[in-house]
Amino acid sequence: MTDNTATTIDPLNEVYKELNKITKGKVVSVKFEEWPDDKDHPYLERYGPIVEAVIDADAEEALKIWFKLLEKWRKNNKWTKPYVVVVGWTGKSNVTIDEYITAIAYAEAMMGIPPVIIEDAVI
Repeated sequence: MTDNTATTIDPLNEVYKELNKITKGKVVSVKFEEWPDDKDHPYLERYGPIVEAVIDADAEEALKIWFKLLEKWRKNNKWTKPYVVVVGWTGKSNVTIDEYITAIAYAEAMMGIPPVIIEDAVI
């Protein structure tokens, strides 16, 4: 993956500014990466870059912030491909595994990422 610091609509700048509004300045970092060229997984071409944000909050608060950001972007989509946005946190992990998995599924649906069914998965 390559670092990308500027595009026509700079996602780093937009994510950082939007998250700072939502969190009142709790943004620790924002990273932006392109998907690798992967001929074995051509379905990845339909998604925009990966935007990773780390918030100075606990898990519960960071997940709520993630949903606020995704909801705002879903309404005001300026990009040709849906961006994959992930959020990390610096505080305690105060959600259960089930709550976290549910949050990921909800966020993926908001980003337009369909579920993947693996027939031979071992859980």
